[in-house]
Amino acid sequence: MGKKSVVAPVLGVMFLALLLTGCGIGANDDPFPVLMTNNTHQTLVDIAWFVTTPGTSNGGGQVVLKPGQSFAEEETANLGVSQDRITTLAGKTLGCLPFQFSENPPVEITVDLTEKVPCGHWGDGKQSKHDWPYRKY
Repeated sequence: MGKKSVVAPVLGVMFLALLLTGCGIGANDDPFPVLMTNNTHQTLVDIAWFVTTPGTSNGGGQVVLKPGQSFAEEETANLGVSQDRITTLAGKTLGCLPFQFSENPPVEITVDLTEKVPCGHWGDGKQSKHDWPYRKY
C-alpha cells in the first residue's frame, strides 16, 4: 500500500469532520431536562416564561412545588436566556432562574430553588455573557 492510498482516506475523514462542524451538525440543540427542586420549607410557584397561558402572549405556565417536590423542565442550548420566575403562592416574586446553556450538559442538571437570583431585565431569548447556572459540569 503506497503513501497516497493512506493519505487520501485520512484527508477525507478530516474534511468530513470540518464540514460537519461548519454546518452546525452536532450543535447540541436537542432539548434536555433540568430538574428543579423546592429545597425550602414553603410552597413555591415556578412560572416559566416560555410557556404561554392560553389566550395570552405572556408566559405563565405555572408549576406549584411543595417543600421537597421536584419537576423536570426541558431546556435547549443556544437559545439565549430562558428565565423562570419563582414566587410565593400569593404571587410575590422571590427571584428568577435565568437558564442559559451554550451546550448540552454532559450530566443531568439539578437546580435548587434557593439558587434563584434577582430577576434580570434581559428578555427571553437574549444572550447573557455567561451560561446559568454557572457551575462546571
